[in-house]
Amino acid sequence: MKKKHPIWRFMPYLLLTAGAIIVLFPFIWMVSTSLKPPADIYSLSIIPENPTLENYTRIFTDTMFGRWMINSIVIAVITTISVCFFDTLVGYIWRNLSLSEKHSSS
Repeated sequence: MKKKHPIWRFMPYLLLTAGAIIVLFPFIWMVSTSLKPPADIYSLSIIPENPTLENYTRIFTDTMFGRWMINSIVIAVITTISVCFFDTLVGYIWRNLSLSEKHSSS
């Protein structure tokens, strides 16, 4: 059996690491920007020079964030319950179809 070159053994890990960096970078940027004061938001540094929690306090005092969160939770719960209900009905009907009816509907 032919032995693989070491670079090919580590290639999947390199690709997965690159993919993880690509996926995680926007979240890191978002958290970094949220810790910057309003004057520094457009600076391109990832680590803020003067980190502040002012943006987090403002979102709860100057906006209706709590109401927006409740609205989102209500919509998510209603959607989840309705999808579970209707998918259960479809699954029951699909289960009770004969094999020939299943193949003719595709």
